Amino acid sequence: MVASCISLSGSTLAAQSKTPTPREQIGEVLGKPVYRDQLDKLKDLQLSDALQHLFGYPLFNLYHREHQAQFKATPQEIKSAMDVYSKDPVTVKEFQEIESLNREILSDIKAQLKQADLSQTERQRLKSKEKQLQQEIKLGAFQFYVIGLIEVEKFERHLYLSNGRGRIRAMMMGEEAFDARHQWLKAQEKLGKFKITDPQLRDSFYKFWTDQQQRGHILNSKDSIKSFLEPVWSRPLAEK
Repeated sequence: MVASCISLSGSTLAAQSKTPTPREQIGEVLGKPVYRDQLDKLKDLQLSDALQHLFGYPLFNLYHREHQAQFKATPQEIKSAMDVYSKDPVTVKEFQEIESLNREILSDIKAQLKQADLSQTERQRLKSKEKQLQQEIKLGAFQFYVIGLIEVEKFERHLYLSNGRGRIRAMMMGEEAFDARHQWLKAQEKLGKFKITDPQLRDSFYKFWTDQQQRGHILNSKDSIKSFLEPVWSRPLAEK
């Protein structure tokens, strides 16, 4: 009897020790909970950047999908942009090298997909990458890049014009509607599209805009705004 009690007690303790630690929720975005362990997985990023990944990016991505028809590059815009950027021989050579590399990567992905022991997650990731590369190769790396550039710039101008304008920020990958993005996110928070329940994390989230040591270069001159609103590929041919 004593032995069975000891055995039962040991089983109970073992079961208790296996009880998972409850995840700490730090907020939610688009009705889905966000947990601190998700933030921990992004520890290689600055805290404000990691919080953008968890809260800001899902909002912007959804908004882009819902309004993507407005940002779609037209054939005229594509032709104009390709005419402008193809004048630089260095750029052309770089994209020829990218195309060659893309074909090598695609060949490697096809070989990996033939492996029987791939996890479902890895197979889905590779299939997604394969589809993207096939599209890029079909269009040509240069045209694929130009289309992406046009659509990103049109999206940023839309945010700028519909959310109070303000300053813009030049980053390595292009210019963004700096103040307008900030205003848009605050409006989304008021609408309940996301919330960050930890006050310190919320401050860090908005530090992306409030930090005095801002990344990139803040632009506010008339010439900078004009260039942002009227990129070279959108101007009449006589002005290029």
